[in-house]
Amino acid sequence: MLSRMDMFTAEERSALMARIRSSGTTPEVRLYELVRATLGNRWRIDRNARHLPGKPDVLVPSLALAVFADGCFFHGCAEHSRVPKSNADYWGPKIARNASRDAASRRQLRELGLEVWRFWEHDLRGRPLESTQASLKVRLAQRALHVPPAQGRLLYRRATRQLEAQDHPSVARNGDRRAPTSGQQSYS
Repeated sequence: MLSRMDMFTAEERSALMARIRSSGTTPEVRLYELVRATLGNRWRIDRNARHLPGKPDVLVPSLALAVFADGCFFHGCAEHSRVPKSNADYWGPKIARNASRDAASRRQLRELGLEVWRFWEHDLRGRPLESTQASLKVRLAQRALHVPPAQGRLLYRRATRQLEAQDHPSVARNGDRRAPTSGQQSYS
């Protein structure tokens, strides 16, 4: 059955929504390409760091830097976001929850010692792309000056260890080797 506001059936709408990707989107790829072009090939740059809160789209461990490319619609961009007229009771709270979750993820990453940057989808296309690229170049250069790669790697390792300790509190850490838990035999 068609609603008055929607031109698709529920099945067609579901199929359309299922095609929306959560990673590998054009803004994410473009952001990665900008960071890679600016830093060059000597830096390790990870995409979609699933082990960190919020799953940063781009991660530069040596700079202890997490970068997000947020879509204007789903993340509530002040310039472009709008609540659709159809199913507004769903979309209004959904976009608000996304924005709240984004803020919590950024806060957690900062508490772990990582710098967090955010770029909107509209910053990564058309005319704003050139100014975004120039801004990114300056900010990355400043970050590299303030956080030497060895210090950035240390901050990143400390952050990942803190996350592992939160996820597995019963596992003791001994350097980079895991100590056996009860019921496991040690072969040292």
